[in-house]
Amino acid sequence: MKDLTNYPFKLLKLTLVAFAVLFIAGIVVLKLGSMVMGIVLISCGIFAIIVMLTVFWRCPKCDETLPLGAMKTRKCPYCGEKID
Repeated sequence: MKDLTNYPFKLLKLTLVAFAVLFIAGIVVLKLGSMVMGIVLISCGIFAIIVMLTVFWRCPKCDETLPLGAMKTRKCPYCGEKID
């Protein structure tokens, strides 16, 4: 089994899917009448994005934190490694 921490773009995609599911579930729960649970679900989705970008958004080769501009270039600006 591959370690997802070596694939920051795949991990970002999975985190965005988790965010979308939690956000939609939070909106549905808010509409059904449970305000606290809806806010908790939406907050968990936002927290997942923040944790991913602060902890796991790193170059697999040099372990430097990647800038958000690396999403366009798909290369590490520090070591030049191609990022999957």
